[in-house]
Amino acid sequence: MSRWFLTLLMVAMSKGVFAFDFISPTESRLLAEQEQALIRYNLPIGPWTEVEVPTEPLEGTVVSRSWVITDRSITTLQVFRPLFDQIVENGFEPIFECEASLCGGFDFRFAISVLPAPDMYVNIRDYNFGAARKGEEAITLLVSRSRGMVYVQITGIGVSSVENINVFNLIEQSTIPKNDVQTLEASLIQSGHAVLLDLSFASGTAELSVGTYDSLVELARFMHKYPSAKIVLVGHTDFEGALDLNVELSKRRAGATRERLISEYGVAADRISINGIGYLSPVASNLTQSGRDTNRRVEVVLQLLD
Repeated sequence: MSRWFLTLLMVAMSKGVFAFDFISPTESRLLAEQEQALIRYNLPIGPWTEVEVPTEPLEGTVVSRSWVITDRSITTLQVFRPLFDQIVENGFEPIFECEASLCGGFDFRFAISVLPAPDMYVNIRDYNFGAARKGEEAITLLVSRSRGMVYVQITGIGVSSVENINVFNLIEQSTIPKNDVQTLEASLIQSGHAVLLDLSFASGTAELSVGTYDSLVELARFMHKYPSAKIVLVGHTDFEGALDLNVELSKRRAGATRERLISEYGVAADRISINGIGYLSPVASNLTQSGRDTNRRVEVVLQLLD
C-alpha cells in the first residue's frame, strides 16, 4: 500500500460560508500520525443505538492523522464540510455522517477509534463525524471543537489511491511554535487556569457520565507530575434557574469532578478544593442552546505549585 495523504486544505475556491481558504498554514499543525499494519477495523455506519454503534468490519492497514487548527473563530462544521466533500470528490461514497447529539454524544464518541490526548480532543457536545467507502477502502473524518480550538482526525483503512491533494506540504511545513497549541499543563502554568471542556452535565444535574474524559486524564497526569500542586475546581452553570440554586449546582458539579479525580486517578483529596459561581461567569451566550451547553462547565485553577 502506498502512503496516502488526505489533507487539511487552503482551497482557493468559493463554497459559500464553507470556503476553506481562510485557514492559513500558520493556523494549522499536524499533531500525530499512527499506522497499524493489517488489522481489523470496525467502520461505524450508524449512530449509537442505546446498545452499540453499528459497524462493518474491514481489514487492512489503518493510518490515522490528527491536526489542530488554532483559528478560534471557526466552527466544527466549517471545517468538517469541505473536508468531507473533498473525500467524496475523490471517489469515496458517503455512508454515514452525523453531529454530536445525533451521533449519540458520549456513547458514540467512546465507541469509535480516537487518537489519545494530547493528539486529539473531543468535546462530546460539539463534534462532527463522517464515514465514506470505496470498495474495500474507507475513510473516517472526526472534527471537534475543544479547548477553544478545532481538532481534526482523519483515518484511512486500506487506502491506496488517495493522492496528495493541494497544499498538504505547506501545512505540514508550517512553523507554528509548539506552545501555540497549549496543553492543559501549559495553560495552568502560564495562565493559572484551564477549562475542562469535554465534561458532560445535563441541564439541572451534577451527574458526571461514566467513562473516560481526556481532560481529566491530562489533569491527573499534571497532578502526578507535580506532587506539590494544589488546585481549585470551579463549577459553572447556564442561566436557567435562580442564582442561589445555580451556585449550589455548580459546586456539586465541581464536587463530582473532584470525586472522579480521587476515585479513578488516585489524586489525593487534600490537593483538590471546590467552589461554584453559578451563571456569573459565562463564556458563551446563554441565548442559544450551544452557548448554554458550553457554559455548563468546570474550570481548574492552579492554587499552588512549589
